[in-house]
Amino acid sequence: MFGYLRPWAAELKVWEAQLYRAAYCGICRAMGRQTGQLSRLALQYDAATLALAWLADEKEPGRMEKRCILHPFHRHPELPPSPAIQAAADVCALLAWYKCCDARLDRESLRASAGALFLRPAVRRLNRNPDTASLLRRNMELLDEMHRLEKESCSEIDRMAELSGELLAAAVTAWPPLTGKDTEAWDWLGRQLGRWLYLTDALADREKDREKGRYNVLLLQNSEPTEVVETARQAALWAAGQAPVAWDLLPHRGLSAGIIENVLKITLPKALERAVALRPLFVKGSIDEPV
Repeated sequence: MFGYLRPWAAELKVWEAQLYRAAYCGICRAMGRQTGQLSRLALQYDAATLALAWLADEKEPGRMEKRCILHPFHRHPELPPSPAIQAAADVCALLAWYKCCDARLDRESLRASAGALFLRPAVRRLNRNPDTASLLRRNMELLDEMHRLEKESCSEIDRMAELSGELLAAAVTAWPPLTGKDTEAWDWLGRQLGRWLYLTDALADREKDREKGRYNVLLLQNSEPTEVVETARQAALWAAGQAPVAWDLLPHRGLSAGIIENVLKITLPKALERAVALRPLFVKGSIDEPV
């Protein structure tokens, strides 16, 4: 996830933006309880998207107002503890650790190494939890496979994107209440979002990776660069088109449903086009950007 799966601010209603931030704050507090205070530094807005997707069939998730270390003098709304908020907190900590491990192996980054070290206690806690231990093992297997292929300079775009899809699908289906047909739809949604994320990230980083000599599957193709970019763009567009199809198979009559549709139908295509054009996803001072 990490930066892309966020609603487009200009298209949100005021109360939807408030609900989104309340989910973010609820997950932050849940991470402090479940995975340790340091893990809260790794919180991303994408986790709020995941929690609200899981809550999309609830009419009113409920809210409370509390103070926190960043807002000690003013109460602010946050969603109370719930299975969805707690699961999103666990998944956020795990994905943050995976991201740090991946960056450390790929780029030998001091910052990534420090992040992995700070998140290690959180991972130990999750490994002791039966519900998250299996997710941790499965995702580590997928990451090991991705790293192996990267070391071998794998040039198969579809194979690398599919591994990313499997990783996110495992995280999205980690919430225990998911059963039956709902699990199949969530799995398909996670797979397509994971594919879209991998392709969009590869498109956005292609010039940086070329300059620094880092692995990027798009740089290993034999075709013309413009043709490679268009091939990746079309594959990402297909995945982005499949995500709303999977979403429509799921029950979502609650207040947060519109937020998730914003992400799937507005953010995905806009972020992809910015990645293709090598434009930054976030433009300081602009309202035409994600939350």
